[in-house]
Amino acid sequence: MAALEQVPRCKNHGPMVVIPGGSTSGLGRWCGVWYQCAHTLYRCNNTALIPSAALLIQLAGQREKSVS
Repeated sequence: MAALEQVPRCKNHGPMVVIPGGSTSGLGRWCGVWYQCAHTLYRCNNTALIPSAALLIQLAGQREKSVS
């Protein structure tokens, strides 16, 4: 799981919460941690992904290949 400096924030409602069961599969854990707006009462669908270290490494490798 990625280390967080702070919890992601919804631009309209403030701090987000971890999506329950969002990272239970192997692929889900590899991608990172998903957050959603805590104000589901307002039917807010804002979400955020905090990528895992493994995903960041793979994306950096893809960037290097596309530049060279």
